[in-house]
Formats: sequence, C-alpha cells, structure tokens
Amino acid sequence: CVEQGQVTSLMCSYNAVNGVPSCANDWLLQTVARDTWGFDGAIVSDCDADGDVFFAHHYTATPEESVQKILRAGTDVDCGSFVTKYAKSAIDKGLITEADLDKRLYFQFRLRMRLGHFDPLGPLDRISTAEVCTPYSIELSRDGAAQGASLLKN
Repeated sequence: CVEQGQVTSLMCSYNAVNGVPSCANDWLLQTVARDTWGFDGAIVSDCDADGDVFFAHHYTATPEESVQKILRAGTDVDCGSFVTKYAKSAIDKGLITEADLDKRLYFQFRLRMRLGHFDPLGPLDRISTAEVCTPYSIELSRDGAAQGASLLKN
C-alpha cells in the first residue's frame, strides 16, 4: 500500500513491535518504511504516542533518552507535546544534536512544500470569507453537485 499508493505520511502508533514502541522503532520506521518501501514522506506520531515511549512503555530511563530514540528512529512530527517539552534538555545532556532536529525538519518542510504551503497565492486563495455561504455560493455549489452527479443503473 505504501509503495503503490505513494503515501505522503505514515503514523507510528501506541503499540510496540517486537518489544520496541513503534515511534522509537528504527527497524520499523527506517529499515522497513524508508529503506525497503522507499517511503520519503513524513512520519507522524499518533497523539501522545511519543510520550508513551517513556510513560507507558518505560522503554528508556529518562524522557530525554526517549526523545533521542524517537528522533533517531525517524519520527518527524510529534502529535503532542512530549518532544517539544524534553528536546531542549536532551540537547543540553548531549543526547541529541541540532543535526537530529534538522533531519526531522527536512521531512516536515518537504511535506509542507508538497502541500503548497509556500506557493504564491492562487485564485482560490483570493476568495474572501465574506463570499463563503452567501446565497449565490450555496446555489453554485448545489448546481455543481447536480451537474457532476451520475446515476448508475444495475
């Protein structure tokens, strides 16, 4: 699915695979996803799954060690606050470097570029909020849906 579907993001979850929390599992995220499948998108944690590496799985002795495992395994985006909360102290303790953060930021910005977040404004971006849900725009959307509908016969 990942290879043929050319997905742009994957989510690591709360569970562990072979005893390693999925968001800290370099075999799963790097060896399988990136190296074997050729995945080049962003890996996002399920919300608070990064924190679970430390708090639920007790996989490392400190939160900072969990941040190191999470970032080096390949999790790019923390859906939560765990990495944000402990990254600075992980840097101060020498467990992670700016290079570790830069590698994760590379995939985050690559995804944002694919989504067009840095493109010039297009015609749809120029539609003001005052024009949304006006009687004209509601009728126009109804007309578009009616013209695009297909009736299928068994």
